[in-house]
Amino acid sequence: MSDDADAKAAAASALAQAGLDGAETSKEVASAAGKTLSDPEATEQAKSAAASALAQRDPRADDES
Repeated sequence: MSDDADAKAAAASALAQAGLDGAETSKEVASAAGKTLSDPEATEQAKSAAASALAQRDPRADDES
């Protein structure tokens, strides 16, 4: 995924889950969000959306496979 696509995926996930109890960010979106946060050229808006998506990630999700 391109950096722009990563940011858009993270933002879309955060928006889609807004107000949903129990909604969690997928592993793929969490990975994209991490890339966005580490990108020095990412905008503040993209980083904010990425952080929001990661805040909705259940850290136990990887243990349940």
